Amino acid sequence: QQQDAVDDVKARRLTDYTVKLSESASATRTFETDFVNNPFGYVCDLCERLWHMKDLTPVSSAMRETLSLAAPPEWGETVARVCTTCKNFLVKQKIPLFSVTNGYRYPPMPPGLPVLNDVAERLLSPRIPFVQIRRQHVTTLTTEPSLWQ
Repeated sequence: QQQDAVDDVKARRLTDYTVKLSESASATRTFETDFVNNPFGYVCDLCERLWHMKDLTPVSSAMRETLSLAAPPEWGETVARVCTTCKNFLVKQKIPLFSVTNGYRYPPMPPGLPVLNDVAERLLSPRIPFVQIRRQHVTTLTTEPSLWQ
């Protein structure tokens, strides 16, 4: 009986190890698919933000019709790939808020800056569109003792 119990524990440990090994291999494959085999640095033609290659979608003919309403037709023909954010706007037949057609274009590089890669160039952007500056709320005095005394 004792030998059967030992064999049973060994079999369970082997099964657990095999399951963990297959989960680890699956996670490694997912990481390789999402990051290693998916190069970064591709630009959305509408908002000029940087994305991974597989995050950009080719523009359909219905999306081109929406683009032709906001920009000259020849400009709409040059748009080839858009990010998910811009695609969702175009599917709803709207122009993305932070698109090049609304004036959100990266300005030319100043002459004094060193040569930068695409990521560093975007980090030095003069505007950060998703940052919100809010007024700090006034706190009232309480009778509770302060933690900072």
